[in-house]
Amino acid sequence: MFENLRRVVVGVISASDGNIWLAKRQAHQSQGSLWEFPGGKIEPGEGAMEALQRELYEELALQVNPADCRRLIEIPWRYQEGGVRLEVWRVERYQGEPQGREGQRLQAVPISALGEYPFPAANRAIISALQLGERILITPEPPESADKWPDYWQLLQQQMARRQIATAILRANTVTGVEAYRRWAELGAQLLRVAQPDRVLLRYGEAPLAVETGRHLTSVEVVGLNRRPEESWLGASCHTLAEAERAVSLGVDYILLSPVLPTQSHPGAITLGWQRFGEICRQLPLPVYALGGLTESDLPKVREAGGQGVAAIRGWSI
Repeated sequence: MFENLRRVVVGVISASDGNIWLAKRQAHQSQGSLWEFPGGKIEPGEGAMEALQRELYEELALQVNPADCRRLIEIPWRYQEGGVRLEVWRVERYQGEPQGREGQRLQAVPISALGEYPFPAANRAIISALQLGERILITPEPPESADKWPDYWQLLQQQMARRQIATAILRANTVTGVEAYRRWAELGAQLLRVAQPDRVLLRYGEAPLAVETGRHLTSVEVVGLNRRPEESWLGASCHTLAEAERAVSLGVDYILLSPVLPTQSHPGAITLGWQRFGEICRQLPLPVYALGGLTESDLPKVREAGGQGVAAIRGWSI
C-alpha cells in the first residue's frame, strides 16, 4: 500500500516558550496557502538528519545539533500527485533566529491551537502526535465503593502530572451500567480537565458525558462500524494490521496496538513482538501506541520501532 514513497524530512521546532514554529506555503506552490511544519525532500545518498539540518538552514537560517533532535513519527501518505513518507523530528533547541528565507511567513503557535490552522492532509497526524503526547494512561479498575472514587481520581491526577501524561482513556469494566459509568467518568474528567484544560480524555461507549471527551473504540466496534462517529477525538484498540487498516478507514486519530509483550492480565496470549509491531507501524499514517507489558522504560524501543509512545494501565502505577 505504501511502497516507493518519496522520503521527506520534517522538523517540529519548539520555540523558547514551547510554541511550535509553522511556515505558510506560498500561493503558487503545491498545497499553496496552507501551513506546514518546515522540511523538505531527502536527497539521494543523504541521511534523514543531514537533510533536516540542511533544510532548516536553507529555509529558516537555523542550525540544529542532532543531540537536540528526536524522532516523533513517520507518516506514509498518498496524494494524487504522488506518495510521501514524512520522517518527522522534534527539534527542542536550535541556534539562530527563524527567518523565512524563501519568502514564507512564519508563526509560532501553541500546541493546543495547531488544529485551528489549515494544513496538508498528511500533517494532521503530526498535530495528533503532539497533542496526544508519548504516554497514554488507561485507567485501572476503580474501587467498588463510589465513596472512594474521589481519592482514586486524585491519585491518578497526581500520577499524570508526575509522568507528564496528556491523554487518558476512561476505562472501567467493573463499573456496570451506563449511568454508573457516566457518574464515575464525569467525576474523573472534571478533575483531570480542571488540573490541565488541554488534556485529551476519551470515554468508552456512545453516550456522551457532561465534560467534553472523545471516544475510544474496541476492536469489535472497529469491525462493526461503517463510518466515523462524530467525535472530537477518536481512537481504537487493534491487534492486527487488518484491524488497524479498518480503523484508519474510519478516520481514527490514533491506534493502540497490542499485545506487544506478555501481560499479567492475559498470560500465554500470542504477542506481536517488536519486529511485527514495527512492521505494522510503518503501514499506518497516524500515531500508534504500543500496549501490553510495557512501562516508561520501553519508550526508546517504541520510538525505534516507529511507534508514537506507550499506553499502559499498570505501567503508570499509582
